[in-house]
Amino acid sequence: MAIDSSLIDALNTTCVETLGDDEVRINGDLVDAFFHDAYNELGLGVGMESSSPYLELLSSVANSVTSSTAISVSGVNYKAVMPLEPDGTGMTIIRLEEL
Repeated sequence: MAIDSSLIDALNTTCVETLGDDEVRINGDLVDAFFHDAYNELGLGVGMESSSPYLELLSSVANSVTSSTAISVSGVNYKAVMPLEPDGTGMTIIRLEEL
């Protein structure tokens, strides 16, 4: 049985609107998105660490994002690392680089 794509779109929209982070802006406009900032410890034995921030949002919102798009999360400015990563279910991951 195939799943109706409109049901997936409605579920994605509801989840992002309800559970998304409050202070995500793209080109100054508030958008519904999930912000992830995973901590990474580099296994080089020298105690280096980094993070891998990214946004997960509706593909319909992400479609206009380019590497020069202004993105901010809770007042921290980022740029998008291309290419965008659509997951095929109506959501897209945008990897971020802090400015």
